[in-house]
Amino acid sequence: MSQVRFNLPTLVTLTAPTCAGKSFLLEEMESRLGFNRVVSTTDRDARAGEIDGLHYHFLTTEESKAMEAADKFAELVTYNSVRYGVTHDEMADKMSRLAPPMVILEPSGLEIYRKYCSQHGWKVFSIYVSTEESVRLQRLTDRTVADVIKSLRSNQPVEAAVTKVIDANNKRMKAVFDQERSWITKASWDLIVDGTDVERALNDIAKSIEIRNRRSDIYA
Repeated sequence: MSQVRFNLPTLVTLTAPTCAGKSFLLEEMESRLGFNRVVSTTDRDARAGEIDGLHYHFLTTEESKAMEAADKFAELVTYNSVRYGVTHDEMADKMSRLAPPMVILEPSGLEIYRKYCSQHGWKVFSIYVSTEESVRLQRLTDRTVADVIKSLRSNQPVEAAVTKVIDANNKRMKAVFDQERSWITKASWDLIVDGTDVERALNDIAKSIEIRNRRSDIYA
């Protein structure tokens, strides 16, 4: 699959509820469509396979708050008690490159980015990943089991480690049945893709951007 480019500087945003498949789709967009991920900071622990500086910049809560006080963030949100934020420097760097930058956001973060990009003369292309709730719940169960096994292999006390995993799972489960059910109606999305069919999602993204480029040429 060929690399995808925009005619105008454009930030691609990816929004999806818990276990909809956004992280996997983002990796496929990066490797097969030539997108360039914007690396967010977070104060949560790294999950299995996550690499500092590639998937996230992992910070302590104190470090994140210090950066906030110094006005380092272009966007900062708290979701399920976890802080996520992208710095001004990260945005300026990624928006200056040819490869389209992309970032994972929740709906409230999308509105922040739309305003931020508008102030800098950049466009936004918003994608929502829609996945059936039953599929997401099965994925959440699988993730929880994997996290429990990982915690049992760690040097932490077993009870404390498992309790931490269960607490995190309960927060995700609450999100599935609570606010995330209304996310698809929270914004006007440029594109909605199927989170269970990566090939179709990638094709839909490429075609939608091609159409967007043709329109920008016509109305330039």
